[in-house]
Amino acid sequence: MQLAVRRVPPRFSMAPESVYEVMPGASLSITCVAVGSPMPYVQWKKDMTVEMTENLITKNVLQLDNIQESANYTCQAQSTLGLVTKDVSVKVQDDWWTPIVAL
Repeated sequence: MQLAVRRVPPRFSMAPESVYEVMPGASLSITCVAVGSPMPYVQWKKDMTVEMTENLITKNVLQLDNIQESANYTCQAQSTLGLVTKDVSVKVQDDWWTPIVAL
């Protein structure tokens, strides 16, 4: 009797939102979870080049503190069977404070 191992390309089981809007100086945690067989490695990158986190199996959390400028990040899940990505935009609101003008 031969046992067949099911091989499944990576896919996101918990994908992050596409856009997050934050106030200047805010903190943000963004979770990305992927599944597959073999289990995929998950990593966050900034602007598709700068590695923001280690390669972790199945789940990875991007922790951003004291956010001062808008930026684009990508969650990448990869195994020997393929690669999937999810782009995320973190936007710092520049109109978060509106002065009151006395007339």
